[in-house]
Amino acid sequence: MKTLVLGIGNPILGDDGIGSYVAQELASKVKGEDVDVKDANTHGLNLLELLAGYDRVIIVDAIKTENGEVGRIYKLRPEDFTNIVHFATSLHDTNLATTI
Repeated sequence: MKTLVLGIGNPILGDDGIGSYVAQELASKVKGEDVDVKDANTHGLNLLELLAGYDRVIIVDAIKTENGEVGRIYKLRPEDFTNIVHFATSLHDTNLATTI
């Protein structure tokens, strides 16, 4: 099973960079034919090209929740995004839930 660990975020924006930091750290530690680690500071439909060809994708990203705790790790599945509505003004501005 070909797996991608994809870190998403922008380190310039503080907490938003967590996905990028995790991907950079994992890239030096995870070695294997079946696992790729990528650092992506892109979003929206641009992510689709990165996801192509993988059987499983693990995304590491910062999220904002209504009652969440800072630093808490959430494990979400694609079905957790079914009730999220995001109205983008452009195809370049779609969020992760819409892309999934």
